[in-house]
Amino acid sequence: MKYGDDFVESFRVQGFVSGIRVRDRQGADAVRECWDALEAAEDLPANGYSTTHSRHLDQRFVWDLACDPKILDPVEALIGENILLFGTRFFCKYGDSGRHRVSWHQDLDSWALTPPVAVTVWYAVDDSTEQNGCMQVIPGSHRAELRRHDTTADNGNILGRGQHLHLTEEEKASAVPVVLNAGEISIHDGALLHASMPNLSNRRRCGLAIRYVPAHVRQHADLAKSPPSKAILVRGCDRVKNFGVNHAPVFS
Repeated sequence: MKYGDDFVESFRVQGFVSGIRVRDRQGADAVRECWDALEAAEDLPANGYSTTHSRHLDQRFVWDLACDPKILDPVEALIGENILLFGTRFFCKYGDSGRHRVSWHQDLDSWALTPPVAVTVWYAVDDSTEQNGCMQVIPGSHRAELRRHDTTADNGNILGRGQHLHLTEEEKASAVPVVLNAGEISIHDGALLHASMPNLSNRRRCGLAIRYVPAHVRQHADLAKSPPSKAILVRGCDRVKNFGVNHAPVFS
C-alpha cells in the first residue's frame, strides 16, 4: 500500500496515526498465541504487569512483525527509505487493582539521538481499549521542544527509570485515546507526549512497541539513559553505520 501526502501531513500535524491493519484476524490470533506461549514459558505475568525487551533477537514472530512490509511501508513514508530497527519492547498490563500504568513521557528522552528523529510503532497483541488502559496521546505535542523528565521512583510506573512529565490540566484535557483492535498498529513521533492509564478491566492488554530510526542518526552512548542500541538495518541501505554492523538474527 502506498502512503501519500495526506498520510504524511496528518502525521506531521498530529504526531501520530492509528488504526492501520497489518494482520487479519487469523494472523492476529497467531501473534497472540506466540505471545501467550512466551508468557507462559517465562512466567511473565509477575506483579500485575510485564515488560520484556529486544525479543526480535530470539523470537521469530517478533522479528517477522518488525520486518513486515505492512509496517515498514508507512514507516518509510515518515522517516525515509533507509530504516534501522532501533529496538522492541512488550508492554503488558493485566486486570489487577488498576495500579500499573505508563506515565506521561516522550520516547526520545531516553535515546540520545542526533538528530532526534524516531518513530514508535505500537502493535496491538490484544484489543486495546480505554477500559483496559490503551495508550493516550496529546495531538501536536511533538512540535514543541523535548522536555526535561523527572525520575521519581513510583512502583506503579512501568517505565524502567520512573521517568515522567508533569502536565497542565489543559494538556491532560486535550489527550485522546488510541483504541486499537488486535492486529492493528499506531505510529507516533518520538517526541509525542503519550501515556497509558491503568487496566481497570478483567482483560489483559498487551502491545509490542517497535522503534525505528533513519539510518543517518547517531546515538551518544555516553549520554544515553539506556544501553546503546544494536540497531539493525531492515530496509534500504546504511552507508554511515553509526550503530556499527549488527546482523539480523538467524532462526532455526
